[in-house]
Amino acid sequence: MEPGAYLDEVNLAETYEISRPPLREALNQLAGGDTAERALMNQRFHAIIGDMADNQFLTPSLRRLLIDHTRIGMSFYNPRNQSMAAQRSVAADQHDQFIELIEKGDVDRAGQLAIDHWELSRAEIESFVTPVGMQIPLGRAPGDLSQKGAS
Repeated sequence: MEPGAYLDEVNLAETYEISRPPLREALNQLAGGDTAERALMNQRFHAIIGDMADNQFLTPSLRRLLIDHTRIGMSFYNPRNQSMAAQRSVAADQHDQFIELIEKGDVDRAGQLAIDHWELSRAEIESFVTPVGMQIPLGRAPGDLSQKGAS
């Protein structure tokens, strides 16, 4: 293949008899895993779908959300972050499903997929912004009169 040539994931997966998620990860690593480019491509995908919705009330909110999502996405698309590999694969498969459902005009399934896709992202964003809980004994509160054995 020539550098910059179009790669058909479905055809490659069939040719090499592997599923698309590991193929996608291998291609991303071969491409140098350009994190910023991947995050921006994801942002563009969502922006295009938002533009297709043509909703003047939701578009400004979507744009603000995509700015934060892209910024946080920089950690998700880092090829060194193997814990996110499964999430990235599921999200990419969902993107493929979006395209298919939009082409078919299947509004109900596309709507459910949008909810599922949001839940996937929400869980990852939540894990990014929520610190791990601390288990620290705090002792007695000042003025606490309830002591063992007190009458």
